[in-house]
Amino acid sequence: MDEQEEKVPSLLLEAAVLHCLDYSHGMTNLSEETLNIEDPFLEKFVLRYVKKTLHDIRLRTGYFEEDSQFLPIVEDYVSDKLNFLSFTKRAAECFDDFVKNIAMHSYDLLFARFTNEEVPYVAMIVLENQEVYAHSSLLNDEGKMKNGILLETVLPSFTKKIDTFAIIDLLNKEVKFVDDTKWNSGEVNVLQDMVLGCTGEKSGGEVIQEVSAITEEIAVQFDENPTLLLPKVKQYIRKAGSEEKPLVLKEAAEEIFEDEQMVSAFLARSEEKQLPEAVEVPKKAVERKMKNQRIRTDTGIELSFPVDYYENPEYIRFVNEPDGTISITIQHIGKIMPKG
Repeated sequence: MDEQEEKVPSLLLEAAVLHCLDYSHGMTNLSEETLNIEDPFLEKFVLRYVKKTLHDIRLRTGYFEEDSQFLPIVEDYVSDKLNFLSFTKRAAECFDDFVKNIAMHSYDLLFARFTNEEVPYVAMIVLENQEVYAHSSLLNDEGKMKNGILLETVLPSFTKKIDTFAIIDLLNKEVKFVDDTKWNSGEVNVLQDMVLGCTGEKSGGEVIQEVSAITEEIAVQFDENPTLLLPKVKQYIRKAGSEEKPLVLKEAAEEIFEDEQMVSAFLARSEEKQLPEAVEVPKKAVERKMKNQRIRTDTGIELSFPVDYYENPEYIRFVNEPDGTISITIQHIGKIMPKG
């Protein structure tokens, strides 16, 4: 490619629409027009949500079941029987059918059609409305200014975690989704089982939690200190994420444990828990969550240090003493600053 040729962004927004499910007033307001993504503000608004969903460590992966009620809507859209707006309205109605009787809040459904690495996707992002207080300024009948306070319903802030969303690959019908909303109960996951009707593997976040738990379990079984092994878990996951590789259980076990018996015990326990042999871990989420390791001693001392320092004796050393205690040495400190 010519050096002067402009690079095409890997993430391109093609269309977006917002539908309102105003359950507090008993109304469902489906938009008759898409959002004007030529407007830089609206394009940035939608893309911020799309990027948040793509990099969420809670993403579960699945495929539509044969009896899914959502699948025919997707197929009609892919085959051009429905345009984007009609597809989103039918999808919103499908969502509304299952949620309206159990929802505790009002929601907006943000739909986005986009391509990522030249693969076409459509996202359905559930935005839980929030109530905020706002001021009002009105002139009364006598021409005097009167300020008041109103309770208004607004979209959530960008800092709020998105509890429910789905991303559909329009080529192979793969579904990536998160559903941590409070409407789930027992064995029923509303988005997965009732709305989408799809399978769902464990998420990267769930696998990471279970890998850490199994590591502790195996360490105790073989009389090792779990606290000294958990940073190795984070090191491996952080490395896999930075290299944009999946978390492979066999590789992880060999990185964490030096003893082959412990590796075998780890893999056997992982199989018992039905963990996938490999799982994708979003780079940005892993870099953020796996950056530091926190430990607390039985003497009440707490430490937080970068996981990259764990096996670097230039910065921190863990020494097993003959009396069974552990000494921690922190080295090459130029300055100590109070915090908190």
